Amino acid sequence: MRNSLAIELKVSDVKHLRACPDLPDGAFVVPAVSALAMGDLQAVELGQLGHLTIAVRASAVNNHIVLCRERPFPRSAYFAGVCIDDFCAFEKEARKSSVPLAALLGEATLTASQAFT
Repeated sequence: MRNSLAIELKVSDVKHLRACPDLPDGAFVVPAVSALAMGDLQAVELGQLGHLTIAVRASAVNNHIVLCRERPFPRSAYFAGVCIDDFCAFEKEARKSSVPLAALLGEATLTASQAFT
């Protein structure tokens, strides 16, 4: 793990800490930072996955409408995805629409907006 420190500690020496797992006293643990380090090889992917999970749990994204690199472009009227930490949602509209932009926001877009605030 890239976020771990180069040291092993006995559980008996750190069992007073709240983060210490419930292990036998003879076991060893390796402390790690609970953050994504800048420059870490997988930091962007892990962060993006966390944000995508928020969108999925809020029902703003599902398997049929998600934008992602490894899949064909969605053909639905609404499609969305996450790029690093930005939620992006797109909806098709008539070519010459006189409807105000606020009226075009779909329910899923509003749900996503509420999930990320």
